[in-house]
Amino acid sequence: MAPHNTVLSLLDLNPRKYGSLEEYMVRISDSLRARDCRSVVAFPEEVPPFLSEKFQEAGAIIERMASEGTQLYKDYRRLLRTYRPDIAHFHFYNQFSFLPLYSAILQPSATILFTDHSRLPIERALTHAKCSLWDRFILGPLKVKTFGVSGHVKYILEKNYGMTPRHVGVLCNGVNVSRFAVRSPQMRAALFTEFGIGPEEKLLVAAGYFIREKGFSYLLKAMARIRELRDDVHLILVGDGPAESELKVETDQLNLNDRVHFAGLRLDVDRFMSASDAVVVPSIWQEPAGLVVVEAMATGRPVIASRVGGIPEYLEDQTCGLLVPPCDPVPLADGILKILRDPELADSMGKAGRKRAERLFSMEKWVDDTIAIYESTMSRRQPHSEMQSETVGR
Repeated sequence: MAPHNTVLSLLDLNPRKYGSLEEYMVRISDSLRARDCRSVVAFPEEVPPFLSEKFQEAGAIIERMASEGTQLYKDYRRLLRTYRPDIAHFHFYNQFSFLPLYSAILQPSATILFTDHSRLPIERALTHAKCSLWDRFILGPLKVKTFGVSGHVKYILEKNYGMTPRHVGVLCNGVNVSRFAVRSPQMRAALFTEFGIGPEEKLLVAAGYFIREKGFSYLLKAMARIRELRDDVHLILVGDGPAESELKVETDQLNLNDRVHFAGLRLDVDRFMSASDAVVVPSIWQEPAGLVVVEAMATGRPVIASRVGGIPEYLEDQTCGLLVPPCDPVPLADGILKILRDPELADSMGKAGRKRAERLFSMEKWVDDTIAIYESTMSRRQPHSEMQSETVGR
């Protein structure tokens, strides 16, 4: 990129932690500053002070942009007029909206990028037809570029939404691998003491937003099955969400109150994963990617996860962990027990996962791949037909 270029990053995301997308944007900003480029990052909510400091240290400018309605377009117009970005990169916003057209009218010289983090399959033929026409007559001519966070998302955009394959690339998520340190005996002992777990007992950890689609209810049922066979296995659920009260009721109904622990929303999820014997990802929806899977692999822990969505692209089955059918507590319990019964298998899977995370899914690679896209689009301004060569991270 040329000095003094401006990248405007727009995230429909509530910033509340330093990790995942928030850390990614800080790293992007720091990398842009090293190239003498300006980074402007817009969120729909106010950035908390501890996170704002991180962005300031990286040289980023923090802005606000609404996530919907007329205020979204008012805010976006203000940002375009204020900063005149060379690149506008949308995260979690819909490329099948008027945003690309609005961008072309107000800032025709800007390159417009979308990263699609959460696209799900659809069955409606009318939606497919509308999106296909939008891709053909708006996104294509305007050279709007879309990146899915997995090959699964790319496939959905092509097959369910009618996007031209050469218009869609892949930019896989990553994590700060150095943050997710391999387990230490001291860390494990401290966590076990905190939750009243005996030193010789086993610990499973599952983390995420407590909604039905994450499949935690099936994990509780699997825990009930596991308890019938052995009484030394504990589960810590890290996170919060609308289904939390239901999960607590189910825990009580399954008589698991002494074996299932709710840790709440934590900023040290890496500590929980590192102290565990295995991490479980029981999703039942078409998970677009597998960020929590990568976090678990980075800690050197084996992973038992549902074979859904983009998870199989991130987790190598039988090497870094086990993939099991979704919505079924029996194979989930069997997979967990297989790993708990074989410490050597668990150790080899954990080490393989750590290497895979370092090689393919590090935060550094995620940032470098993104910067490479920026530099490519700025230097060549290539037609959309060349997009296929820009599939990154596969």
